[in-house]
Amino acid sequence: MSSRRRKPREQSRILRPPAQPTEHGLAREPLQVFVATPRRGVRRSTGVVLVSLGFANPNANPFFVRLRQQLADRFDLIAVGVDYLGTRAKESRTLTPQLLDQDALIQRALAGEPSLGTAAGLVGIGEILRVLVGQDLSREFLLVERMPAQTPKDYIDFGVIQAVDLLTALHAVREAWPKANFRRVHIVASSLGAFLAHQALRLAPRAFASVLDISGKPLLGEGYLLHGHRRKALMDNSNTRVSLDNDSPYCDTLPLSLSSIDLRNQLRPWNHPCSAVVRMVTGAEDDLVPLEHKRRQQAALDRAGAHTELRVVGVAEVDGTVVKHAGHGLGAEFYQLILALGTDLLRDSESPGPGEFEERSSLCLPVSGGHYTVHYDGPPTLAFTSDCP
Repeated sequence: MSSRRRKPREQSRILRPPAQPTEHGLAREPLQVFVATPRRGVRRSTGVVLVSLGFANPNANPFFVRLRQQLADRFDLIAVGVDYLGTRAKESRTLTPQLLDQDALIQRALAGEPSLGTAAGLVGIGEILRVLVGQDLSREFLLVERMPAQTPKDYIDFGVIQAVDLLTALHAVREAWPKANFRRVHIVASSLGAFLAHQALRLAPRAFASVLDISGKPLLGEGYLLHGHRRKALMDNSNTRVSLDNDSPYCDTLPLSLSSIDLRNQLRPWNHPCSAVVRMVTGAEDDLVPLEHKRRQQAALDRAGAHTELRVVGVAEVDGTVVKHAGHGLGAEFYQLILALGTDLLRDSESPGPGEFEERSSLCLPVSGGHYTVHYDGPPTLAFTSDCP
């Protein structure tokens, strides 16, 4: 017998699919999709789990690398994390639009709406981008994540683009492992990541078997934009929270993702039936996620046909090990929470199928002032059509 050992299977990969441009047409660098596969290999029974992290949790962190491998091995899943728009900006870098050709940008905007020009011949960049929403601006702009000094032009942005990034990651996994079991597609998510999980579910309501939502925020203000310099001031002050209110002075300039406010509200009615099992877990003392909001979110999901559960973790359930407090996030290691709250979902749940990816269909979402369309005839693409003449 040969003494040569088999080369071990590759368990960790980074996929780099093209990123969806912002709704203003700003070009972006390719996504980074972090993937862990089961050590015994990807088989026809192997499913997928998207790990949608909360605020300031980069996927390359060794803790989350280990988490994905644990989930992959324990549940026979391809475990996926994606650096969606703003992920790297959240920790130490900032998200900045780099203007490549200002004159060409102004001329394009004035051609579409001459009234933008003022007596002094000045045009505001925010006005320009609103006129050109949905157009390809890749020759005029590039969206980069870098680390300059904190200035009023540095942003963190959360919106519908991030949900499309999650779905793009799922499409990349489908392309890389086409024989996996895509009836077993799950999301485990916490905090802001759980908001994005619900957003992805709304954009592809038949693509997922289950969602485990831990301390998910069901409501964000329009834009959820925060200037880098103000973000630092907020984070340095433990008594001040990041604002979710679009009228706040912390959210007051150029939006990078002009999503309709309808898409920031997971309490509103659904436009399409949903087949997933959705388990929402929130702490009784969570002052960032009002319990009434979670109940309204559950009611909206129930009406859409989802199989929903809402569990409120009280002080009496704090054991100091799995659950360390009854506040936001429950204070426990994420993997232990997933095991305690979602083992049956990851092990047993399957979607009835076929879903949007299999049918290569399109999904239309009416919103205030127009509608969004997501196309699934390839990597998911998002387009906004205005009702305005």
